[in-house]
Amino acid sequence: MPGNDDGPINLLIREYARWNQEQSFNLGSADEHLHDEKLTEEQRAYLASFCRRWDIATETERAWSDAEAEAFKPCRHRDDGRGRCIDCGGFI
Repeated sequence: MPGNDDGPINLLIREYARWNQEQSFNLGSADEHLHDEKLTEEQRAYLASFCRRWDIATETERAWSDAEAEAFKPCRHRDDGRGRCIDCGGFI
């Protein structure tokens, strides 16, 4: 998932860029414009939805990154007294 050009974050970035173009906007961060009274109610609703999806995508990506890092962390192989590692279960 991390580093994936078609991952959720990159898809959302492209979506937001398209939406900005369709609206003839050049808005910065979506969350900075949630209460912008110059925008229509529909535009603010889109931004609120976008921000929720962005938060979900970043949390998912962060959790995936943490799990991936944990999975590839080298084991220090602590012997259980029977020749097996307490942490990974591998033979020592």
